[in-house]
Amino acid sequence: MGKSIANLYRYVEISKSITKRYIEALPEIDMDKVPINEIKSVSSSIIVNDRRYTGFNILSEETLKLFKIISSGEYLINGFSNKIIRDFFFSKEVSKKEINKMTRLLCKLRAHGIIKKVPNKNKYYLTTNGRKITNSILVYTRKELLN
Repeated sequence: MGKSIANLYRYVEISKSITKRYIEALPEIDMDKVPINEIKSVSSSIIVNDRRYTGFNILSEETLKLFKIISSGEYLINGFSNKIIRDFFFSKEVSKKEINKMTRLLCKLRAHGIIKKVPNKNKYYLTTNGRKITNSILVYTRKELLN
């Protein structure tokens, strides 16, 4: 995009979308209300376009690590890609098997509506509902239980 006055309208559109995503990323988490229906929907399997996607085990360390990575604030403006998440999720030496596993996890996240893909790019964003679900799961799984 050129840096002339003719492209000013596009800069406004991009700035508004960035600001909107930033404001939506700052939800107020109510510690007394748990979105049980959303958590159940993420935990159960679904069928999208005649393909079955399993649910997430929200008590698994792997799932919690994935949710923590994708809900990080550093991906709010530019989003994240498969490679960026893979670098945090796996060790430095990444095999073809781990690359395929991350691709399947991203497809599962998309099917459950937690992330959305940017058209014509290899970037993903957390949806508003996805941010609410991941934040509540991370808050309630890290909460200490009192006896």
